[in-house]
Amino acid sequence: MAKEIELRVLDVNPEEIKQRLQALGAHVIREEVQRRFVYDVEPGNQNKWIRLRDNGETIQLGVKEIVDADAIDGMEEVEVTVDSFEHANELLGMLGISPRSYQENHRSMFDLEGVEISIDQWPKLKPFIEIEAASKDMVIDALTKLGYTEADTSLKHPVDMYAEIGIDIKTVPELRFEKA
Repeated sequence: MAKEIELRVLDVNPEEIKQRLQALGAHVIREEVQRRFVYDVEPGNQNKWIRLRDNGETIQLGVKEIVDADAIDGMEEVEVTVDSFEHANELLGMLGISPRSYQENHRSMFDLEGVEISIDQWPKLKPFIEIEAASKDMVIDALTKLGYTEADTSLKHPVDMYAEIGIDIKTVPELRFEKA
């Protein structure tokens, strides 16, 4: 099982972050709209879930588990690539696993010296960045290059961010951007 080593900086200005990344020589990986189904693995276990995600380029089916909500490396995951969002959802349905919710977000992904930096925008949330790398030192180094300190970071997952604005994302069947 792989560990995710990541930190977030909340309430950022996406254009300002893009300018900082460009000045640091970061490379754009891709701009994407992600769509996902989230499924409960074990009823009552809020720390473990199945995610089927399509980012427009690849479709991944995975299990994510929060093993320590207060640690930079507190999330474990196993993912496989599948070839059809719809068929994978249908397969899970045939196994008796129904999605708890459908969610969307916009993500701008950059590579800064082997560190993945994403600018995430979710419906009703303020934009935030996610810095993910193979080691804590790499994450902290990128954070510093962007002009932040560890005191500016958060380990909050979008579930927690929604809870702060009075939305229980675990009970919302669809989380979509409003159509213009």
